[in-house]
Amino acid sequence: MELWIFASVAAALFQTVRFMLQKVLSMDVLSTSGSTFARFAYAAPAAMLATLAYLWLRGVPFPALDGWFWFYAWLGGVSQILATVCVVALFRQRNFAVGITFKKTEVIQTAIVGVALFGAYQIHTFWLIFCPIFLAS
Repeated sequence: MELWIFASVAAALFQTVRFMLQKVLSMDVLSTSGSTFARFAYAAPAAMLATLAYLWLRGVPFPALDGWFWFYAWLGGVSQILATVCVVALFRQRNFAVGITFKKTEVIQTAIVGVALFGAYQIHTFWLIFCPIFLAS
């Protein structure tokens, strides 16, 4: 088997374990927002080190970042944090299996919302392959 298959399975496994730990944190130790903060607070230094290591290993200088970059980075970051708060709150209210199923269907939900809001009908692969699979499950 190719490396990307193992990497994809490992990523799904680690993401499920991470959300399981967040559910445990939010139920026993921290609030919903507290467990979300813990996730991002511990991930930020690792993300920064990984970025700097990548730039150093590739011999690429740190890029110039303008105001639009920071606007979109802030918007994406806030959206990710709010989405994580919602998922952890869902874990607190419902079964873990329900929450993780909702989380794993986010790509399909994004495609459906993209069609509904933006008229993005150029995703023939989605309609021909993923939609029947989603409806059958």
